[in-house]
Amino acid sequence: CHSRAAVLLADAARAGSQNACLYLGRCFADGSYGFPKDKEMARRYYSMVTSALVKDSGDSFKEEAAAWLQAHPA
Repeated sequence: CHSRAAVLLADAARAGSQNACLYLGRCFADGSYGFPKDKEMARRYYSMVTSALVKDSGDSFKEEAAAWLQAHPA
């Protein structure tokens, strides 16, 4: 179920998973997987990447988040 997956992903992001933050940022940025397209929520999750405690993503994904943030300033 998409709603259960979204809750679990948000829990992982709050627990400090870089990968979860990146995935949620992408979902909100693109409006994919049933998420609404929402720049503020995308910015929120992409911004959490640098402070995430669980370093479970590669550099290319971190660069994706940084590039999106630079292209969409607050």
